[in-house]
Amino acid sequence: MLANENVSISLLSSDEIVTKNTLNAEQKTSNLSGVLIDTDITKKDTMLKSGIKNVSDQMVNDISSINKRTLLVIENLIDFKNEILNNVLSCKMYTTNYPLLISHIMNEAKMYHALLSKIESRKLLTKNEFYEQELFCNNIKKEHALFICGLLYPSEEKLIQTADTYAKEYKMIIENHGNNFAYLTSSSLNVF
Repeated sequence: MLANENVSISLLSSDEIVTKNTLNAEQKTSNLSGVLIDTDITKKDTMLKSGIKNVSDQMVNDISSINKRTLLVIENLIDFKNEILNNVLSCKMYTTNYPLLISHIMNEAKMYHALLSKIESRKLLTKNEFYEQELFCNNIKKEHALFICGLLYPSEEKLIQTADTYAKEYKMIIENHGNNFAYLTSSSLNVF
């Protein structure tokens, strides 16, 4: 409700919020897993209109309330994933998930928590934090590709090769960013 007529047309057409496949994927997942997925959110997302309303104090308070509740949920998720990881690493729990995947999900949650906390405290990201965020996201993408390699059926050679190629590309991007960051911090970071 808060987003309606408060987002850009480019965001709505970007597939960032919902894609043409989202609703069908939710319904199929719900049918196959037996887990009820509330598709009303997706249906409402497809009805969003672009525009800019005047941002009222009430809207800021409503968004802040959502953010605060979300931060608590994220904290619980981090604690839960940390407990799982500790149990797996100490052989108290069995899972077919890689420990790195559990850690990966926990790290994504920590990153999102840090960003949302920064927004909620009305602080801007520093230049270094922007760089760290980009580096973190590139590393996450690399790990996604590596997980895909490990989760594919061995006969899916082309898909494995594609995922492996992406992992190598992101590794190279990360290494190049490290070199670029050393240059930026020593000479020209103030241009950003």
